[in-house]
Amino acid sequence: MDITNSYHLFSKTPKAFAKHLKNEIYEVTQIQCAIGIGDNLLLSKVALDIEAKKMPDGITEWRYKDVEEKMWGIKPLSKLWGINMKSEMNLNKRGIYSVGDLANYSWKYLKRDFGIVGVDWHLHANGIDESFIRDKHIAHRPSIAKSQILLRDYTLTELYVILIEHVDEVTYRIRLNKQLARTISFSIGTKDGKIYRKQFTIKAGTNNSNKIIQLIWSQLNKVADPHSSYRTINVSLTNFLPDSVMQISLFDTDKDLKEEKLNHTIDQLKQRYGSSSVLRATSLTDASTFKYRSTLIAGHMI
Repeated sequence: MDITNSYHLFSKTPKAFAKHLKNEIYEVTQIQCAIGIGDNLLLSKVALDIEAKKMPDGITEWRYKDVEEKMWGIKPLSKLWGINMKSEMNLNKRGIYSVGDLANYSWKYLKRDFGIVGVDWHLHANGIDESFIRDKHIAHRPSIAKSQILLRDYTLTELYVILIEHVDEVTYRIRLNKQLARTISFSIGTKDGKIYRKQFTIKAGTNNSNKIIQLIWSQLNKVADPHSSYRTINVSLTNFLPDSVMQISLFDTDKDLKEEKLNHTIDQLKQRYGSSSVLRATSLTDASTFKYRSTLIAGHMI
């Protein structure tokens, strides 16, 4: 939310406006929230993640003058928005362990080794972010995706449960949009930062979760190390078609038609009673994260 030119209509300072907003959110929803305030999107986001949640009133304010004091001490680097664990490991090899190290490292070497992303990291480490929230985002290739950093190490077999939950979620979303996905991409990452990824295309498109689960699992068993421990997973659907183009094939079985009707019924139940109203039996196992994630809002504890 950009309140640069409007906060004065409601409060004397941005922090006073944030308190007013926080109180109003609680009155309407009975949900507590935290708010980060900054000179740009990056600073407000990092302020929220690093400090606001720990403040008694759930509000903190970071300005450009606070960057050296508050941002440069942040480590590990994966705590900074835009840097994942694999990137952190690569930066560590160059003696960069904290945001301060990154801010004072030559941007020329970062660009040489990481491309334009390295320049972005250098700017972010110095609190610089030129994006504007009011700028309209244009999706050149729309996608629907679900990714997760797991709370513990998972075996490949256990990861099957998470795969089912992720595919169920993204296919539910495209069915609501009355779409079929032609391109399916997925990746899983080990605790050591090794990534296994694959992409394939279904010419006619599909929104059948069981079909996508079977195809992804078949590919995973070909490329992934069955003995590794896994900490990340991502499933993405793109290259959409309207579901009105779906054709019934002579090779479709009664099972296919029954699955389509079942998915339609389940979607209706979820729309009426909530996403956790209908669960697979696998979501009741220890490997599942669905019930835990259902207690979060935007990835944060309620």
